[in-house]
Amino acid sequence: MDVENILCREINEVHHRILRLMKIKDVIRPEALAARQLAKRFGIHRATRHFDLEGDFAIVQIKLPAFLRGKTVADAEIRSKYDCNLVTVRQVAKRNDDSETDSDVLKTQNPQETTVIGVPKPDYAFVEGDELILFGSEDAIKRLSNE
Repeated sequence: MDVENILCREINEVHHRILRLMKIKDVIRPEALAARQLAKRFGIHRATRHFDLEGDFAIVQIKLPAFLRGKTVADAEIRSKYDCNLVTVRQVAKRNDDSETDSDVLKTQNPQETTVIGVPKPDYAFVEGDELILFGSEDAIKRLSNE
């Protein structure tokens, strides 16, 4: 068989050893990955998503802390006060109608629509429902989210 790459899902350590003996190098364990991400997410107050990077760095999506509501990006001074970068803002807006389309049913049962604003301008004012996408160390993001 002339196959260059095989990607396999492993179930446990025994399975991992067997796959290695078969010379399969690309092995994933999605349950373990999901469990690590969930544990990291639970470790940060208000976190809704967590993407782990090398070292102590991560990209984390958090619900807007109350103390930032009404402040502009410039006034919040997230980088200087908390040593993390605001990557973007995800606006969550509740739909006013109860109509349901086929695509709505396929996507989610959550009656909310979201918009990512791109690179936030300094004069953007945070509103209730905003979610912040932040990059920084775990400790820096925890400090901001616990404020």
